[in-house]
Amino acid sequence: MESDIINLGNRVVNNYLVKIDDGYALIDTGYDTGFKRFLKKIKKFNINPQKIKYIMLTHAHDDHAGFINEVLSITPAEVVLHPLAVEFLKAGSNSEEGGYPNKRAYRFCKILSLFGGASNFKPLKKEFYNRLITTNSDRFEEIKNQLPFSIINTPGHTADHISLKYGKIMFCGDAAMNNFPSINRFIIWIEDVEAYRQSWQKIINTDCETIYPAHGKPFKKSDLEKYISKIDGIRLIK
Repeated sequence: MESDIINLGNRVVNNYLVKIDDGYALIDTGYDTGFKRFLKKIKKFNINPQKIKYIMLTHAHDDHAGFINEVLSITPAEVVLHPLAVEFLKAGSNSEEGGYPNKRAYRFCKILSLFGGASNFKPLKKEFYNRLITTNSDRFEEIKNQLPFSIINTPGHTADHISLKYGKIMFCGDAAMNNFPSINRFIIWIEDVEAYRQSWQKIINTDCETIYPAHGKPFKKSDLEKYISKIDGIRLIK
């Protein structure tokens, strides 16, 4: 199944394209500055944008929905997302609840902010509202058999967060992370520590073997099993 996955992003922000019947599903879009790279890569892989049928949005953050308007403008894609993500997507921002799990994440994000880093993104254009499919909707029930994913609610990083099980692979969005400044595979912002721990346990309880994060290289599920007990020691820095 790994041969059916193309990373249209980079290890800083991964945007995975997965083959489905008669087309593709795109897992997240990156920062708004990443659209040109996206276009270059689909051209490189000879992918017709009209074949991108769905955007699977793990959650509404700037590095996951940054160029969603641009993708929707050149594809017929519908957006599959958690019901709570709808208003965040329309607003171009997510909740500011929570904090950093450690000092390294705190310092890293503060340095980024000095260079103009921001959590807001372009709001979803009204013309695309009718292309949203929430995971609790009748429309989702109609199309879910066309998708090769099992959707798992994995709140903690954000309340609207979902992960996608694809055979033995879990596309975990920001439920975990595998590059700097992450420690113990923790994402660098957590809204709810207990919900975050429970989401890790949900992933561990599946038969997946490999985790594909939005940030960093894939890693083995055994890493979550190794580090989950350390979540209890997180004291969020705000």
